[in-house]
Amino acid sequence: MDSSTTISAFSTLCPGTLTDALLIVIFGFIIAFILSFFIGANDVANSFGTSYGAKALTLYQICILGSIFETLGAILLGARVSETIRSGIVDVNLYDGEEIILMLGQLSALISSAIWLLIATALRLPVSGTHSIVGAIIGYHVVVFGGEGIKWWELGKIIISWFSSPVLSGIASIFFFFILQKFVLCKDDPLEPGLKSLPIWYSLVIVVNFFSIFYNTSGLLGGMPLYGVFLISFGGGLLAGAIVACFLVPYMRKKIHEMLPILITAQQTESIDVTDAYRKYDCDSQDKEMNGEKEQNLKATSSEQLEDHPVIVQLCSPLLILSAIFSAFAHGGNDVR
Repeated sequence: MDSSTTISAFSTLCPGTLTDALLIVIFGFIIAFILSFFIGANDVANSFGTSYGAKALTLYQICILGSIFETLGAILLGARVSETIRSGIVDVNLYDGEEIILMLGQLSALISSAIWLLIATALRLPVSGTHSIVGAIIGYHVVVFGGEGIKWWELGKIIISWFSSPVLSGIASIFFFFILQKFVLCKDDPLEPGLKSLPIWYSLVIVVNFFSIFYNTSGLLGGMPLYGVFLISFGGGLLAGAIVACFLVPYMRKKIHEMLPILITAQQTESIDVTDAYRKYDCDSQDKEMNGEKEQNLKATSSEQLEDHPVIVQLCSPLLILSAIFSAFAHGGNDVR
């Protein structure tokens, strides 16, 4: 059956009155709410999962922050992604004169995506709502037109991003954790190295996220020239680093010194060897001189030693929350919209 025959069959079944279109819009609105519910249960959890797992945020706090920044991301950043979903995957001009069929196709994409996210969430599988909706759009278009009108180059770039994202994220994670391990975690006293590195980490987070927000963005934040993006990104990063160095670092130093005895007592109550906890990392290249003899750094040999040193917890929690907020903001601009 060719595409013209399929179109004729759909047109016969769906005359395409104004009432039909209104009903599709209303039903699509309801399905969109259901889909957003499952996106919140699955995709949004990915943004704040690390913060919750590290006990930096409670579930109640995550719900509040997620609601705010996911919504802001969708409003401020989501126009370009929405345009790609609307017309960047298939040629919507093929549906000229048959808009009801296009509306039904988009509605079927919403329904199928919601069903898949429901199944994935029930199975505790972290999946992407964007992947689901892209596949669903391709599916209904193939039913109507076959392979005609599919923008293969754009689709190929989307598919490549599905595979490259975890690889690149993993490489970046290895790189940054190696730096933290070498210069902070493996030190006898991680407090001062950690405090000195805080302005650098905050600046880096601000620069990377500001650049991703303002670069090549349409919508309310769109239309900014490249030099403006660099100025805002690096200017914001330098300003954030200065604020952290002048205000946050002294505050954190005072707070940690006051809380450290309490934190150590709490960990000792749980039978955790605090003095060795932060030595759990493999620091083979850094032998320490103690009592005139070299003592090799200890590796974790039990689950009890895998707990974080209280200094590291206090230093990293605010930065972890800030990263999660930016992740939610970017997720709102990509998946939610």
